[in-house]
Amino acid sequence: KYMLDLLGQEMVYYLLETKGALHLLNCVPQSPVNRAIRLMKEAYASPVSIRQIAGELGMSEAAFSQYFKKVTGQNPKAFLTALRMEKACELIEQESITDTALDVGYDNISHFIALFKARYGMTPGQYKKKPPEN
Repeated sequence: KYMLDLLGQEMVYYLLETKGALHLLNCVPQSPVNRAIRLMKEAYASPVSIRQIAGELGMSEAAFSQYFKKVTGQNPKAFLTALRMEKACELIEQESITDTALDVGYDNISHFIALFKARYGMTPGQYKKKPPEN
């Protein structure tokens, strides 16, 4: 009985680690991860925190972060930052760097610039000045 339980746990863990199971989990619209991603996409422009998102889902921040990473392979803070940076690239063409930072949820412009540079290897100002790609 003990070995059967252990084998069952091992199988579940193996399935969670494969992309097929990841796809199945992501197809369930009410899964905590899908709900969290929807919340992030709706609230990326505000200074929403991972703690707030976890609270909306009725989970502790630690449990939510662990579950999110298990399903997506990325921690929720990194996911939210990536989402904000992608939006920033869209907005920076038409707006100032300060307005872009504020529009993607960053009150601290220096922090926004540092995150942008870490992700893209250039500052938002350099990104804005680069010639458009064909």
